[in-house]
Amino acid sequence: MADRADKIPQEGAKIHKNRFLLGLENYWYHYKWHTIVALFFAFTLLFCLIQCVGRKEPDILLVAAGDIAFSNTDARDGFVAALETVSPEKKKGDGKRSIQISHYTIFSEEQMKELSTDGEGNYSPATYASLKANTQTEYDAFTSFRMTGECSLYFVSDYVYENSNLREYAVPLSELFETAPNGALDEYSIRFSELAFYRYYAACKALPKDFRLVLVKPLVVGKASNEDAYGAFRDLFVAILSFEAP
Repeated sequence: MADRADKIPQEGAKIHKNRFLLGLENYWYHYKWHTIVALFFAFTLLFCLIQCVGRKEPDILLVAAGDIAFSNTDARDGFVAALETVSPEKKKGDGKRSIQISHYTIFSEEQMKELSTDGEGNYSPATYASLKANTQTEYDAFTSFRMTGECSLYFVSDYVYENSNLREYAVPLSELFETAPNGALDEYSIRFSELAFYRYYAACKALPKDFRLVLVKPLVVGKASNEDAYGAFRDLFVAILSFEAP
């Protein structure tokens, strides 16, 4: 009797374990892919949250707009590194201000037609339509961003400069310099490739030669509405134009 009593809980434990495993197997059979997809999105969300928490907001956000698409991350990072050599110091003495640059790829009508034609002169309407749609999307995004006041220093192509009314918001060069700087195209913009800064830093070649550098006035909204933040944009603009190769 004693031996039989000892066996009863052991058999019960075995039955309980089997039921658990059977239930797990049944769940996995019916919800395998649901679980995998849910775990995928959960880990993706967790990764994004970790990235957002660890990412520092730049002190200065710059924008490039025109027939540009940085060939790779290294090209963009190299250009940013060059700019940071003349970035203004932080007020609290914590070193130079960090810089980040975003870009909008915007082609002119002539450029889109050229890109839609191969080396043998064959024109592709489908390629043109795709470029047209993408350019319009990028142009709209650029126009919307410009009104946020988050950036006051722009690198733009002639096409963007002439068609985005950027000139209306630009700071006259005469307010910052006694005489017109080298490379001045009008009273508001500078041909970036004409500057000593562009010639000295090879990373600047990531931008096409027809790009202009323009400083715009602060808006009542956005980061540039802050006096210290706007001062950083202005000081960087002056430093780039005043740069002399060592």
